[in-house]
Amino acid sequence: MMMLLMMVAALSFTACSSDDDDNETSDVSICGTWKCVSANYGQWDNPDGTKEGDILYMNEDHTYKIVGSNNETGTWTLNGNKLMCDVSGGIPWTYTVTQLTASTLSFTADGFGISLSFKRQ
Repeated sequence: MMMLLMMVAALSFTACSSDDDDNETSDVSICGTWKCVSANYGQWDNPDGTKEGDILYMNEDHTYKIVGSNNETGTWTLNGNKLMCDVSGGIPWTYTVTQLTASTLSFTADGFGISLSFKRQ
């Protein structure tokens, strides 16, 4: 019985550590002021999209605002590494957060190959 308990415990810890290695998200708050340092739209031509130097405000009341070449407002929710942004007057977008640290936020638009990276201000 003791051997069985030890095997179950070992498998549980192994599974948890591999989940943590899939991306670099953490328990750091996404709320704050972020400056875009990289905007890659891949094959998409997006003259109205977020550009390097634009400022992203992620507010604690789950609203956001982008100021710069692309002025945009909306609401957001974060569930695990899935960031859902509902653009005011537009369509909702779902992103996968690939990195969230005290100083860096990076995410990709699901299904589009668009990636954006920000540094905390």
